[in-house]
Amino acid sequence: MKKITLRSAVFGLLFSFVLLIGCEFETGGSGGFNTALFGWVNFSGVYRASESNLLVSAFTTTSSSSNDSGQTSSVTGEFVGPADGVTTYFEGTLANFPVVPGSVSFRFIGAELLSDDGNGALVGSGGGIIDYVTGNYTIDLDEVITSEVFTLNVNYMFSDAGGGSGGTDAGSSVVEIHQFTVFQTGNVLEIVDNNGARYAGQFGKVETTGGVGGDDINADPPAQPASGDTAVAEFTAEGLSASGIHVLMVGTFQGVVAGNSLTGRRIVGTWIETGGVTGNIDGQAAALAL
Repeated sequence: MKKITLRSAVFGLLFSFVLLIGCEFETGGSGGFNTALFGWVNFSGVYRASESNLLVSAFTTTSSSSNDSGQTSSVTGEFVGPADGVTTYFEGTLANFPVVPGSVSFRFIGAELLSDDGNGALVGSGGGIIDYVTGNYTIDLDEVITSEVFTLNVNYMFSDAGGGSGGTDAGSSVVEIHQFTVFQTGNVLEIVDNNGARYAGQFGKVETTGGVGGDDINADPPAQPASGDTAVAEFTAEGLSASGIHVLMVGTFQGVVAGNSLTGRRIVGTWIETGGVTGNIDGQAAALAL
């Protein structure tokens, strides 16, 4: 039998560690991550409510007697624009938002041309994107539908809870969310709330207000984020809340560059439950090294 000494065990661990840090991890599906483009910022940590004791609160700027229940309303036949039989590209903003994922349908004479896949992509006769938080969209139809002028409309659902920074009522069903513990590995995120529910997610883009991103930092010579600039990381995350309801979170992590640290770190976004309840996410965490 081969005898494993303490020295050989330690050497094996060190060798494994060198191999690990020497690897370049690339984004590849839900399990992949990219440390090169996304590892220069650190948004890991404990985030707590910025204003009240609720990190996920109802959208409201008035008292709890206002319409802050997070219910949804439907819009049918909202005008997008006239098409001349040649133009196939359209962009704009829906009249109401935040938008319920999976509810968007761009239509022409009763026929559905494009619909959202629940993750921000518009698919069908062409393609496009929809931002559920802002209502912004772009669409590009696959081909000219008719040689005559026609009208393009859109159907969708939105939260009618109003806008605002969040109130004293919960923006989540059954359970209250007071805290997020965030784990970041490259562009991959895991968020655990105070009820023990876990949400898997990832960054879409990370860049400072000065225009510095991962490509710039890894360039030769590398660019340096300027002190005072804000680093903004777009993210999505989803999972089952402690109440057993599927949740999609869409928003940003933000922090101010201060030398080698990221201060004023915040998470800001929208909590969207299957079934229609929508809440405001607003939390803050302590500074960490870049």
